[in-house]
Amino acid sequence: MMDIKSHGDWQRYTPHRLPEGAPPNAMFSRRIGDGVDWYDYVNPPKDNRQRLFSENFREDSVKIAFMFHEYEQKWKIGPSVIDATLIFPPNHFVREIIDFGTTDEDEIIARLRNRFIDPDSNEITEPPPPPQLSSEERRVSENMLAVVMDLMARMETLEKKLA
Repeated sequence: MMDIKSHGDWQRYTPHRLPEGAPPNAMFSRRIGDGVDWYDYVNPPKDNRQRLFSENFREDSVKIAFMFHEYEQKWKIGPSVIDATLIFPPNHFVREIIDFGTTDEDEIIARLRNRFIDPDSNEITEPPPPPQLSSEERRVSENMLAVVMDLMARMETLEKKLA
């Protein structure tokens, strides 16, 4: 089992006063429970600009955000990154996978794409296999593909005549 740290459940909000330098259309997120602002939480402390990352996250860990998806009736992982500033988490839970085993972003995405997580146990699971088509659905699908391929061939012929 992976070592996973919770960073809470986040929601969108509008501050009473915009921070200095913030554009008027800036969006904000705060953690449910203590109300800490995401930008304050995820960025280096203002009094220690030599740090590149927030003190709240390890530099070599994988950060994920996930939310409940009605269609699947499961908690689906969305962004999965090394740099936590790439996540904007309103209506998401944020977790940090401490011992993922790689910092290669392509591998991280490949291993977490379309995965689900149980927010209580932190168990990460694969999506179910796609439903099997009936023979009639398969026949209709193949016919539709043949029609599309025919249309593409006709378009290519017309484009050559017009060129």
